[in-house]
Amino acid sequence: MYKILHKLVILILAIAVFGVSLLYESNFSVTEAKKRENQIIVGTEVSVNVNRSGQNVILREGDVLQEGDIINTEDVAMTELFFSADGRLRLAADSRLLLSYQDAENSEFVFQLLDGRAWLNNRFSNASVNLLASGALIEPGQSIVYVEKDDDKALIYSHQSYLYVNFVEVNYVVQGVINYTSDRVVNSLLLPQGAQVTIFKSKLENNIDTIARLLFSKLIKEFQYSVFDKTKLRSDDWLDQNTELDDATSIRIVNERLSRIRDRGIEYQDLESLNYQIDQKMNEFANFLTFSDEKIAQRNLEFLYSYLFDSQYLFDTGKKEKAQNRLNEFESRADALIIEYGSDLKRQYDQKLLEEFRYLSFVSPNDSLYGLKEVLADMYIESLQGSDNEIDAKFAILSDQINTINFHASNNSQGLIKSAFESYMSDINSIFVNHEENLDQYVDLVQQQNQLLNNLFSKYADFYRLDFFKSKLAVENAYLDLLDEGQDKYEEIQTIILQRINFLRRLQEYFLDGDVPTIDAQNIVNLLINETDKLQLPSDVSVAVSKLFNERLRDFGIFHQFLNSPGYVNNSQKGITLRDRFERFKLEQGENISFEEVRQEVAAMDGRELDYEQGILIDDESDQNQEALIDEERITVNVNDVETESINEVDPNLNKTPRVRVPRVRPQQ
Repeated sequence: MYKILHKLVILILAIAVFGVSLLYESNFSVTEAKKRENQIIVGTEVSVNVNRSGQNVILREGDVLQEGDIINTEDVAMTELFFSADGRLRLAADSRLLLSYQDAENSEFVFQLLDGRAWLNNRFSNASVNLLASGALIEPGQSIVYVEKDDDKALIYSHQSYLYVNFVEVNYVVQGVINYTSDRVVNSLLLPQGAQVTIFKSKLENNIDTIARLLFSKLIKEFQYSVFDKTKLRSDDWLDQNTELDDATSIRIVNERLSRIRDRGIEYQDLESLNYQIDQKMNEFANFLTFSDEKIAQRNLEFLYSYLFDSQYLFDTGKKEKAQNRLNEFESRADALIIEYGSDLKRQYDQKLLEEFRYLSFVSPNDSLYGLKEVLADMYIESLQGSDNEIDAKFAILSDQINTINFHASNNSQGLIKSAFESYMSDINSIFVNHEENLDQYVDLVQQQNQLLNNLFSKYADFYRLDFFKSKLAVENAYLDLLDEGQDKYEEIQTIILQRINFLRRLQEYFLDGDVPTIDAQNIVNLLINETDKLQLPSDVSVAVSKLFNERLRDFGIFHQFLNSPGYVNNSQKGITLRDRFERFKLEQGENISFEEVRQEVAAMDGRELDYEQGILIDDESDQNQEALIDEERITVNVNDVETESINEVDPNLNKTPRVRVPRVRPQQ
């Protein structure tokens, strides 16, 4: 009996040793496979001309590019490169592209567009990418970017999500992938979805020191920041082909990743299950036979991934509570390992969280897996708490939340827009409060959030509600409070005022289209005018701003009169649509008031404020409980020959300046 047990123990040990060696070889093979997968591969069926170390080389589909290769597409209409499995870079005819740097094992690449047109889709890739063009170092993150370059300039368009356009010296020498925080970046400009800039090489060469000091307001003027004309995406065959290829790629990747999660299934139905207990004991036994603490730590971390992968399956199948329990187990065990093995393991843990978060880039906010994406974001931020990267990471997550809001807005989901927007504002206000003392070091990140919000408010009528605008102005005020008094701040204020003018113009169009409730339209007009008049500017600048208002909003006075004329706005007898009623109003009104008179009307109500949340008109603080002064007017609406009657509440004091309580951020000097 003793001999049998002895042989059994020896057999188990032999199997364990064999398993450990096999595991090592398997890990080595996985690393090599990953390295090969991450390389840049020619994806087109046609041959590609490449200059390699001064020699002309013909590459075909499946061939691998090397660092230093220059691709010359000549008359090939579409040349496609694959990188990091799901990354795509496409070149038009008569284009030249240099692969300046690659680290395939870590999935890091630097491309330089020498001439022509490039379309880069990094949405589903974990790769860190830089794309150089005319002194601009494009940092796409997980976005889609189109670049068009000639001898002196490069047009850069953000097609999806957002990206960074970083300015570097024209003779910039590539040493690896960098981001906007690098000391080698002299200045940076965030480019939201749908926006474009034009970078002039000569301007960078001659003015790089000046450009390094410019704030957002000057940068957008220097580099022609504007909205991209999306009609080009359909009228230009090459651009149209890229959007179609991206759509097909998106469908394929979503299906592949969901299938991978579902086919993998769940490793452990329960943490008390027999197979879990056996695997845990085998892992402990393998650790016992390993004499390297580094390898033990790595194996333990790898073992933890099963919790993460199980949570993916559980979230996908709608079992959120069990999924969250697995994530909690993953996080608590990782914390214990980090305490035991230190900072090196923590870096691997943080990187894994970030990779898994990025892997879920295919998940839309309507998917069941979106809950996992949110949890991973929270875990990643929590893990970075107190580190140098904490605030940068928090702002990056905020930008991802903007993408979520943008998704809901594009699908006209008003309720989801509101909840996502409230969550965003809660998080950004938390940053303002918790990092008040050193927020002045992150002025550019606050500005970028304001810019992303501007982009949302410029595209969708759903945001033209009073509460949304109050929150929007709170971010603007927080940004302005971080700036030192002086000419630069005045320039930024003027840029914000220009944006508010654009909001007023868009409000008029959205309202006349029937997309904005009357009470919100009235209150937003008052809010924007009142808050703009509160901005502190030197007298000469203030005069210039007043002139700008009067020029840009020359015809706004008649609209303001119409907006506050319920006899027209609510009267279907004056016209079927609001635009019809407005045209009737203009004909019958005759005289238009100036915008300056509109401002005076708003200012005249300065002694009395309206609490919009409760509909209470307030003369002073002691009068806050008086009843609202409301008139009722019945309106009849005819829809498909069926008349319905409803009561419309009309406030006779709608020109009142609202009380706006916005959080102010005042960093310690």
